[in-house]
Amino acid sequence: MLTIGQMARILNVTPKTLRHYDSIGLFSPCHIGADNQYRYYTSEQVNQLRRILFLRSMGMGLEVIRGLIQSGAIDDPERLKAILQEHADTIRAEISKQQELLHSVEEMIENIDHTRGMHMKAKIVTRNEFTVVGMEHKSDSGTGNIGELWQRFLKRQHEIEGKVNPNVCYGVFYMHTNDEYTYVAGYEANMEKVPNGMVKITVPTQKYAVFTHVGSVANIAKTIESIYGTWLPQQGLNPINGIDFAEMNFERFVDPQSETSEIDLYIPIE
Repeated sequence: MLTIGQMARILNVTPKTLRHYDSIGLFSPCHIGADNQYRYYTSEQVNQLRRILFLRSMGMGLEVIRGLIQSGAIDDPERLKAILQEHADTIRAEISKQQELLHSVEEMIENIDHTRGMHMKAKIVTRNEFTVVGMEHKSDSGTGNIGELWQRFLKRQHEIEGKVNPNVCYGVFYMHTNDEYTYVAGYEANMEKVPNGMVKITVPTQKYAVFTHVGSVANIAKTIESIYGTWLPQQGLNPINGIDFAEMNFERFVDPQSETSEIDLYIPIE
């Protein structure tokens, strides 16, 4: 027989913890001395207590553990294994959630470092009306995305005749309702008949603040966020609800993944 002190020492817990487990009916001694009320345990109880303590260390609640004991699952290796596997899946899901949270926090830190003290100088220009011919993606279509649009468009770009400048293409963005947008990938072109599956859009004469994004296309959203959230306010410029566009000159735009590629972003302003 093992005393409460011996049991506590073997499994590195306090006698107080064992008394608490006894008081709530979770883990009780096999015998209590009639005269001294001392608690005594059998050697066989060591393994059960070890499992209880392990489950507690995994964050499992006392009521859940009590249920496992009452059902006999805690002493059944196969049932306990299945329960632990389920708990492991829960832990993995929580880890994944925490990793996503960590990624968001790190992105915010990067954004703060990226914009703090920086002043990207805007070039103010008035761009005359021009026409872009290309393929479109509508946010309410429920299919595809802008990246896929460019992949499809580049395979058909040769169908556009009358390009004003074959070395410059455009990504044109405009809202057509309060929460839906259209994006057109194309070239400035003078042509009457538009190829099947393509569209023609006229960008009106407008005053713009022009910023240059340097780096991969994957990070352009961060630059756009910084433009609206930091750089426009810093320079006292007010954006308006108009057509904005990205201009890619192939002399400066190397490829979508290049960290040296440059894209000019035209933001309509008052």
